[in-house]
Amino acid sequence: MEKRKIRIYFDGNLFVLFQLFRLLEDWILQEAGSCLENVLTVTVYLHDIYEDGRFNEVYKRYFEKDLPARTCIQAGNLPFGARVEITATAYL
Repeated sequence: MEKRKIRIYFDGNLFVLFQLFRLLEDWILQEAGSCLENVLTVTVYLHDIYEDGRFNEVYKRYFEKDLPARTCIQAGNLPFGARVEITATAYL
């Protein structure tokens, strides 16, 4: 089983988060021959842990059943001024 690691950065705008999940699904995973159903783990680094509720709104729309294992961590200074960094591992 081949694994590919993906990082996504989010600036806090909920619309942008929706777009980033679409990017993950439509471009990155499909281009690699995979899909959201094949995501095994997701690690989420939040600038502010209180944004977890907003993040979960979007997360649950994209992973409707069989949610992948997830770790959520508060992180201070994320690259590029991002509010959220997502690392996903999927099998191909």
